[in-house]
Amino acid sequence: DWGLLANYYNQKVLDLIYSEGFSNFNTDFPNAIYLDAVDLGGLIRTGTARITPLHRNVDHRAVGHATDGYAYAATLLAANVRRLCRQRDDCSSIASQVEEERRKHPLSLWEDSDRGRLAGWPVLSNQDVLMV
Repeated sequence: DWGLLANYYNQKVLDLIYSEGFSNFNTDFPNAIYLDAVDLGGLIRTGTARITPLHRNVDHRAVGHATDGYAYAATLLAANVRRLCRQRDDCSSIASQVEEERRKHPLSLWEDSDRGRLAGWPVLSNQDVLMV
């Protein structure tokens, strides 16, 4: 549960950094990102259904978001492709491919305070992106 909850909020920061990188060339991901698990398809699970098969109890109020995930691997690939494409002119095809993969599992926020998921918290803006 804790890993899924952390992923829910991590997706927001990862997406902010990725989005900021379009206009601010100095914004990029750190050299290391620590997560509890990466799911099938390179997703980080953000939903409410536990990953381990030992716990099969799913609250039906959360079924709509039970297995949600964020396109973690595709986001990192897209950021790397974008960085490389700034130096080349012939990479629009691969850039659109990784963006298509990102669109399959975009940032997904919802209100479920019983499970710690809040759509508007924390409040982040582009000015909150740290550059070291």
